[in-house]
Order: sequence, then C-alpha cells, then structure tokens
Amino acid sequence: MQLVIIRNLRYLSSVEKRILFILTGVVSGATIGVLVYYNLAGIFPPPLKLGLLITGSAALGLGIQLILLKISSLVNSKISWQTHFGQRLGLEIAINSLVTIILSGLALLGVLKSISGESIVNIWSRYWQSFLLMWILCLVFILIYTIIKLLFYAQFHYAIGQIDELKAERKQMKLQFEALKSQLSPHYLFNSLNTISSLLYDDKKAAEEFIRRLAETYHYILATHKKQLVSVSEELSFVQAYYYLLCVRYKEGLKLQVNIPEHLKDLMIPPMTLQILVENAIKHNTFSLNQPLKIELKAKNDSAVHVINNKTVQPANVSSNKIGLQNIALRYQYFTSEKIKILDEDNFEVVVPIIDNTKSHEAA
Repeated sequence: MQLVIIRNLRYLSSVEKRILFILTGVVSGATIGVLVYYNLAGIFPPPLKLGLLITGSAALGLGIQLILLKISSLVNSKISWQTHFGQRLGLEIAINSLVTIILSGLALLGVLKSISGESIVNIWSRYWQSFLLMWILCLVFILIYTIIKLLFYAQFHYAIGQIDELKAERKQMKLQFEALKSQLSPHYLFNSLNTISSLLYDDKKAAEEFIRRLAETYHYILATHKKQLVSVSEELSFVQAYYYLLCVRYKEGLKLQVNIPEHLKDLMIPPMTLQILVENAIKHNTFSLNQPLKIELKAKNDSAVHVINNKTVQPANVSSNKIGLQNIALRYQYFTSEKIKILDEDNFEVVVPIIDNTKSHEAA
C-alpha cells in the first residue's frame, strides 16, 4: 500500500513539474514583456495592446522554456545530476542564461527594428537600458526556474529512494518468511511430537524439558520473523535450545561447541543464520557414537562467526541444493558488502560476517 502511494506521488510530481515549468515560461515571458514595454514607453499599454503584448511575450517565454528543456535533456545524457551535481548546476545556469539572453535580445531587437526602422547601432544606443533591464529580469526568472527544477529533482530522487527501500524491505521479509517456513514445517513439528510421545513413557522430566526447549525455539522463531537483525547472543541461545532437541532426538553422536567471545555477543546477525547452518550440517551427514558429527561455532577474529563441521558419510536420500546458504547470502546483501564464505575442504566451513548495528539499517 505504501509503495503504491509513493508511486502515485512520483507520478503527480512529474505532471506538476511539467505544469510549473510551462507556467514559469509563460509568466516570466509575459511579465518581462510588460515591464520592458513600460520601460520603453513610460506607461502601461491600453487593454487591447496589453493583451497582444502579453500573448506574444508569453509565447516567446514558452518557446524559450521548451528550448531550455530540450537542451537540459541533451546535457543530462552527457553529465548526470547525480554524479556531477555542482558541475551540472553551474552548467545549467550558464547555458540557460546565455540562451535566454541571446533569444530575448534578438526578439526585442527585431520588434524595435520593425517599429523604428533604425540601425542596430542606433537601437542599442537609445534602448540599451531596456535591454539591460530585460536581461536582469531573465536572469532572475532563470534562478527561480532552476530552484523549482532542483526542488523537483530532490523530491523525485527521494521518492525513488523510498521505493527502492520498500522493495528491499519487501524482498528481505520474503527471505525471512522462507527461513521461517523451513522451521515451522510439519515435518519438524511431527518429529518433535514423536520425540515428546516417546519421552512421556520413559522420562517425564526429560519430556518437560524437551517441551520447554521446543517452546523456546518456537517463541524465538515467531518473535524474530519480522526482525532483520538480532544479537549474536539471542541467536546462540536459540541454537542451544535447538541443539538440546537434537541431542534428545538423536541420542548420541552429535557434539556442538561454542567459542564466541562475550564482547561479540552484542553485535548483530540475521535471525536463524547459525541455526540453519547447524541444521545443514545435520542434514548432510550421518553420525553415530562411533562416527560423531562435531559442529563448532567460533570467532577467529572480531568480524565473523565460523561454523565448522567435520564431514561424514552423506545420507543416500539427501541432495544439496544449497537453498539455506542462498537464503543467508541474500539476506546479508542488505546489511553489508561482506559476503559469506564457504570452504569445502577436509571440514565444511561457512564464514558469516558479524554486523555492527550502529552501521546497519535494522528495521524491527
């Protein structure tokens, strides 16, 4: 809805821009024509002559305005406002002033010559003050025209920025939703309920703890599905609760080690990033007490978390489409130019950047 409103504002501004540009040319032409006439004759013209004067001057002003717009469009293809604002502004004023002075001067010269029949030298010596007045008024209107143009330029690019920001936010939320769906899948819930069912007969205390940890994971998923970033500390608490569920379900052969310094835990990370990487390690490896799967979360420096797991035999019915890794990589694009790194050697390692929330654009 907000995107539609901004698009409509952008469209209305484009229409208003054309109208104001046209009105600027018409009004400036008519005003300058009347003032120059008064300077020449010392009186305002009678109604009929005034109407003709205003019509002719307005038409001239509009014609000059259309020529300026065409020249501006040609210059835009060579020098962009966005990349060379100062240079483009100076060039705009200089070209507009030069073109307007030449065309208006020729127009007034033509009118005076047709009326008086005098030579150009004589016309200039008698009416140079009127020429000077006209050119000063032209420069004033050019400055007004340039200010109006800059206002619309600023508003237009603000609207564009808002649209791009909303599009990015919408895409980010879509990626968040895809990650959310994977965690709320019926398969995940079915396995959890089966585990609870078996624990109720064997160990009620373990069943209670499992339910509590399961509730923690769902609470985290639901609480963060609209957040673009969470603290590393929150994400690690989620991973620990999730790891407990896995240990109960798989019984043995799964080891998780966390070595993240305390001073990094207040920095930010997209939600479910570490959990998805832990889940991927489990999904793509078979493990047992004799052949354990070891997953380590550690920070080799202060800028990234390394998720490392040893490689065992891959399950026969699992193929790697890397959807989880793609989801994480795409979400990271909105917060940092640093890319996630994947190292598939003796161990499988994924390096995900830690984000300083003072430099991010988090939108909870």
